[in-house]
Amino acid sequence: MPPGKLIFPVRIRFYDEDVLAGHLDLALPLVDEIVCGTRLENGGIQLDRRVLCLDVDRPHKDVVVQIEVDGRVLCFGKAKSLESRRLGLRDDVGGGLFYVDCIEDR
Repeated sequence: MPPGKLIFPVRIRFYDEDVLAGHLDLALPLVDEIVCGTRLENGGIQLDRRVLCLDVDRPHKDVVVQIEVDGRVLCFGKAKSLESRRLGLRDDVGGGLFYVDCIEDR
């Protein structure tokens, strides 16, 4: 199928940073969203809606993100990491809000 026509599931989870020290299978995510992704001509993936995590209750902890596209994990690490930003995760610079509209999967 040409770009823009292929639609597939995208799962985005946000966790407390403690998940990095423990068992992922036992951790409860702060956010667990499954959205539809559409492949763009440039190789990116447009989500059908914005996925966000607002984390203002724990100002001294980092948020961990897991991005899974069509069953393939693209990212599992701190939301502030270079890898997360490269994939399209954005934040409001210090306010505790992380969001993603489009994934750069190239």
